[in-house]
Order: sequence, then C-alpha cells, then structure tokens
Amino acid sequence: MDSDIINCSLTTDLWTVRSRMEYIGIMCAYIDKQFKLNEAILTIKYVLYPHTGEAIAEEIMSILSEWKLTDKVFTITTDNSSNMIKSARLIPRLIRIPYTAHTLQLVIGKGLLPAKVLIARAKRLMLFFTSPKQTEKLLEIQKI
Repeated sequence: MDSDIINCSLTTDLWTVRSRMEYIGIMCAYIDKQFKLNEAILTIKYVLYPHTGEAIAEEIMSILSEWKLTDKVFTITTDNSSNMIKSARLIPRLIRIPYTAHTLQLVIGKGLLPAKVLIARAKRLMLFFTSPKQTEKLLEIQKI
C-alpha cells in the first residue's frame, strides 16, 4: 500500500465502548496512480488512559510509522475535543480539519439553548390540555 501513496489524509476518532474502554480508529484516504480514490482502515486499537493530546499524538505517530506513512500525511480530520485538537498540533507538518457534522451539531445545540424554556412550556401546555380532567371539562363546555 505504501508504494501507491504519495500523499494521504487521515480521519480519526476516539470513542468509549460500553465497558468504559477507549479505542482509537484511524482511516487513511488517498488517490492512487490511476486516480482512483482508496480508503483503508489503519487501526482500531485500545488506547491506555490518560487520553491526553500528547498520548494520542504519540499513538498516531506510532501507527503512521508502522504503515510507513510518516512523511506522506498532510491532513487529519478529527472532532472538536481539546485532546484531539492538541494531538493534531503536536504532529509535524499536519493540517487539522474539524468534522463538519460535529461542528454543526455543536452550533445547533448551543443555538437551541434559549428555546429550551419555550419548548418546556409548550410541552406543559400540551399535557394540560390532553389530561383526562381537562378533556372532561372541554366536553362539558361543548354540550352547552
């Protein structure tokens, strides 16, 4: 694989499984000499605690070295967690690209905070009018 790769991009994520153990996944994307897009999973690996930026950067560099890709990677896509941002900064000649979907999720979540009170009030109002007691009162009023 390394003979086909001139430059490549990485996508990585760190996640916790139900057993509370954390894993890192690293995927490599590159265009070969025939201009065909290729993707390969380089690793899905258990990562020891602590999950600092330094520890993650060291793990990524180890995996790149193992795959002989150290000087071929030019971008890495990560989420916006501080440890992933720091890990990308610690790897030489690497440009970090944030996950667009994760950034959008954070923006929408913060944008909806002021609406939480309004949504809660609307739910209470709906529950009030759909309660059996209020339904009976409404039926009585309609008979008159």
